Amino acid sequence: MKNMEINQTSHIVKIYDEMISLLKLNNQLFDENILHEFEMTNRNLKQELLNQIEQDRLLKIGIVGEVKAGKSSFLNALLFEGKEVLPKAATPMTAALTKIKYGEILGGTIVFYDQKDWQLIKEKSEKYDREVSRLRCEFEGTQMRVRQGRTISFNEEAFKRYLEQNLSPDLKGCHELVEMVEVANIDPYDYLGHMQELTEHYKIESFIGELNNYVGINGKFTPLVKHTELTLNLPVLKGVEVIDTPGTNDPIVSRGMTTRDFLGECDVIFLLSYAGQFLTNEDVSFIVSTLPNKGIKNAVLVGSKFDSAILDNNKIKDNFVQAFQDTQKKLTVHAKETLSKHISTSQDSALKQIYDSMPPMFVSSLFYNIAQKEFKNLTEDESHILRTFLKRYSTFKNTKEALISYSRIDAVKRNKLQPIIEQKKAIVAERIADFENVKLKDFYKKVMLVRQSVESRSQVIATQDLKEYEKQYKEILKRLNRIELSVKLLFAKTKLDLIYKLKDLQNYLWQLKNQYRTIEVSQGERRETQSKTKFLLFEEEDVKIIHYKYITTTQLVKNLEDYRAHIQNVTDNEFKGLVDLSKFERKLKECIVDACDFSQLNFDEDSILISVEVALLELMMPTLDLPTKKYKKIITDAYTDVKIEDDGIHRAVALQNQVLSEICEDVCLHIRDVSEEINGNFDKVSSDFIKNVSTSLENELNKLKIQFEEKESYLRKYNAFKENLLDLEKKIKDMINCK
Repeated sequence: MKNMEINQTSHIVKIYDEMISLLKLNNQLFDENILHEFEMTNRNLKQELLNQIEQDRLLKIGIVGEVKAGKSSFLNALLFEGKEVLPKAATPMTAALTKIKYGEILGGTIVFYDQKDWQLIKEKSEKYDREVSRLRCEFEGTQMRVRQGRTISFNEEAFKRYLEQNLSPDLKGCHELVEMVEVANIDPYDYLGHMQELTEHYKIESFIGELNNYVGINGKFTPLVKHTELTLNLPVLKGVEVIDTPGTNDPIVSRGMTTRDFLGECDVIFLLSYAGQFLTNEDVSFIVSTLPNKGIKNAVLVGSKFDSAILDNNKIKDNFVQAFQDTQKKLTVHAKETLSKHISTSQDSALKQIYDSMPPMFVSSLFYNIAQKEFKNLTEDESHILRTFLKRYSTFKNTKEALISYSRIDAVKRNKLQPIIEQKKAIVAERIADFENVKLKDFYKKVMLVRQSVESRSQVIATQDLKEYEKQYKEILKRLNRIELSVKLLFAKTKLDLIYKLKDLQNYLWQLKNQYRTIEVSQGERRETQSKTKFLLFEEEDVKIIHYKYITTTQLVKNLEDYRAHIQNVTDNEFKGLVDLSKFERKLKECIVDACDFSQLNFDEDSILISVEVALLELMMPTLDLPTKKYKKIITDAYTDVKIEDDGIHRAVALQNQVLSEICEDVCLHIRDVSEEINGNFDKVSSDFIKNVSTSLENELNKLKIQFEEKESYLRKYNAFKENLLDLEKKIKDMINCK
């Protein structure tokens, strides 16, 4: 695979070299600024392409679906042979997002809600209490009207149903979280905004036991957990990272946004839909709104809890295999009809891809778990479902092998998961191809720009009189000078928008710093032995257990690096959208074309528009490269010990927070420098823009004067150059189409 990718890279580099040679050889036939700008923007081309090839990142698989779709049970069956590594959530509100990847040592990171999240949860919980009081009064009033003078006791069960119908799920969920914290008797503010490391586990059983404290149904800290990141020593995870999401209908907004951000990193998703209510409008809405926007191109549709769907099929009462096949067929037809209807109206590529991957995979994690337990220690639900199937279907086989077959988990492993893992290199190669495509399209645009310039020049020489052309040229210059103020105003407005964006970015980075101020303090103990003399003749040892608190320099450094990486990502994303140069160029051209009114002149419109593009070549957005090493050195220079204990913790955290402020200050200084550079760049291009366009036209005219004198010779040169450019365009276009 790598050799093939290197060959592709060498072809692109060869195209680049061929293009440079061709442009240099014919530099008198077009504006040389185009060549200069092209060489500058692509000077590190080969290294950039090779860097892409060397990246050996993980293949990221997302598990998504509505709350209660059975995602954790599905993952436990798919990856962990039915062991409850990922506990089922107590409520939709406690379904924490989990990232799982391979690691030699079992470990995990628990990320708690921040204070802003918790404040929102408390406010919704208080609103829940007010709504319950209001609805109780409303319900009692309804009952009073029903009584009509008769004494009827308050119906609590009817009131609960009334609440279910009239209370928002997110209010109920937030109330549950607050209640769980009160029952656990913990102060949430000791944990909010913090992270907890799970380490020093050598057996999966003890690791699962501790993990249950944070994400289990009865976990002490479960209501405070936003997401978890686990490393497990399981061969199936090698080369992949799995993201188990809380649900596409997550009522916690910040957690839902985190889910969507994580999904943006995924290469493949398994979309779970409860087979009893298969492929709902919410499922389709998720596909349309999330998958295309995040660029996910590989998706597998899974009908979960298939055992329930079979029992809901009352058409077939006795033959289990027939009921299984009939239910599967009905749900597949429903899925195809649903997707087909939406595809016809939206033309959404993700919907089309899922439609083409039909039929869906229908699974029963419950059957798989019963089989793995070998019918021992079953839960009440598992026992009930098993008895129901045995009672209803005389042909239902009650063996381990049969239940594994009915579960279809092995079919998902064999037909979906394993091929996806095996295709990892191909999927990553597709990402590399996307990068190469960007470069090839840039080449194509530059070649087209040169060709348009060549065609424009040769057209002038072939069809126009030099004196008439000069006359038209002078008229164009007059009209250009008249719109200089309008052009400057367009530059100024664009620059002002950019300045506001950069100021907002700086303010956000200062706020972001507060998320990294706290450090998790650990508890340690050590034995200290002292000898003391007794009765002048005997010595005895006094052993004391010393308890202490500590943090590590590794924690401090990691915190700084995490903050720096976070703000690097934020600034990179922000800088990509600072100015839409294509949109700005389009507006500028429209302004010039409207003012010049080429319909009244015998002057080639392309000549001036090419000059506009050339004049804008200098308007390039700088990148922001944040410093890295010096901040780590401040901590390591200050502390030579790995552990920082007791009184030293406060000083170490204070130093860390000082360094965090220095990082933020330095970044903001960089942003201010970049802002000044961009402002200067805009001012420079703006002040000289009309002049540069005019100069470009004048240079064109001077070259054309010489070429008019040797008209036939230059027309042959132009034609030959144009043919070479067309050949090069075709090569580049063929390479783009092959990707």
